[in-house]
Amino acid sequence: MTRREIRYPYKYDPKRRKLAEKYVKGRLHSFIINGIIIPLLALYILVAGGASAGLRDLLLAYGFWLHVVLYAIILFTYMFLVRLPLGFYYSYVREHRYKLSRHTVRSWFSDLTKGTFLGYVFFTAAALVLYHFLQFQLWWLYVSISYAIFIIFINYAFPVIIFPLFYKTKPYADRRMIKRLKQMTARYGVHISTVLVANESAKSTKANAFFAGFGHTKRMVLFDTLIDNFTPAETETVVAHELGHYVNRDIFRGMIIDILKTFAIFYIISLFLNQAQDISLLPSIMLFYMILEIISLPFVNSYSRRVESQADFFALEAAKKPEAQISTERRLVDMALDLERHHPLVEFFLHTHPSAYKRIKMCEEWRRKARK
Repeated sequence: MTRREIRYPYKYDPKRRKLAEKYVKGRLHSFIINGIIIPLLALYILVAGGASAGLRDLLLAYGFWLHVVLYAIILFTYMFLVRLPLGFYYSYVREHRYKLSRHTVRSWFSDLTKGTFLGYVFFTAAALVLYHFLQFQLWWLYVSISYAIFIIFINYAFPVIIFPLFYKTKPYADRRMIKRLKQMTARYGVHISTVLVANESAKSTKANAFFAGFGHTKRMVLFDTLIDNFTPAETETVVAHELGHYVNRDIFRGMIIDILKTFAIFYIISLFLNQAQDISLLPSIMLFYMILEIISLPFVNSYSRRVESQADFFALEAAKKPEAQISTERRLVDMALDLERHHPLVEFFLHTHPSAYKRIKMCEEWRRKARK
């Protein structure tokens, strides 16, 4: 699709609005069943049935540290396999059914394999750290500190190590747009030397952009689906929104909140867990952690929605293109087959972003005040 073919301002497509109602229900079912019920049930079976302790006893013959590594690999494989069938259905079969995915079976499994490999590495490392610190009374504090270090490293390394594993990128070639975007970011003291385009079109029809990394790894990434399907003005509002996150230090604040939440969760778990250097406790810790994370979800998501609203307002102030921002919101909603409005309880408990209705309403109010 070329620039001249892009409809602007974008109006909702009635056919996609009807499809969205069905699609969103399935997405909600996927989250509840495969994201909550199945992993909780799988962990409970391990703990209540005594399989975790049995596996530990079986592996103890392999030595002090090797049995931890083997235990972690087997546990991760178990959790991976119980979620794989529905995961494939919801993220591949169903996404193709609604024409949101462009993955081939081969490319889908390629991404799955790379993600799973990273999962094995991180999960095994976490098990070793946990097993080492379980001998101490303040194990929860040491584990939480280790998690904080890991999160900081991941945020630094993500754009240069992890993201390139899943996406081919190339420098953004539109010099006029680069100049516009860099002028906007420079007004707020943000100087981006690297602007990349990621080939999201090989995977899906969904569009996005983000700032990632810090220090030498700092860069701006635009999905090619954004560049190819949005007008320059719309693209500018998307980048302005992401700039708002960067200027407001939302990534840093999000890291701090995540770390503090982890400290609190591990501390609560420690109150119910006897101090023992026992790797068979890992499923119990995971089970408690998941339950406490679910309980914290509405509070964390409420904060996230407030942050996203602030970034929307920042975009209005920075780009000063309310019509383009409204058009962008509508186009994004149709492209992702999302609803313009969600049930208030669903939004409160599960959504990290305000509904499109609220975001568009903010733009209209800003425009009305700007015209006075």
